[in-house]
Amino acid sequence: MYIQSSSPEPYEVEDYDLTFVNGLFMTVTVDAKAGDAVDYDTSPLTTIFHLSEKPSPTNAKLTVPAENITIFMNHVLSVQRRTRIVVQPAPEVKDEFQRTLHSLIKTVQ
Repeated sequence: MYIQSSSPEPYEVEDYDLTFVNGLFMTVTVDAKAGDAVDYDTSPLTTIFHLSEKPSPTNAKLTVPAENITIFMNHVLSVQRRTRIVVQPAPEVKDEFQRTLHSLIKTVQ
């Protein structure tokens, strides 16, 4: 495979790991480049994650719709915030991955 184009620039995302008092946990990824945002409110004490519409991770032709997630902080035991750098592969690598994935799906059926 020859890669003709360069990869997009790396960018930073934030991961929030929320642990609730009942023992369940939830991870939310906030991608500011894609239009995601986090708001904090004090009455009642809440955190609101505004997640924008994004391409589906499993099918490039579909999208995941935008959503707002409201977390009431009196139900949260702990919050861990991490940042990480995302490096997108070149378009040729993405296409090759999709072709390989679809061929594997056909062989399993």
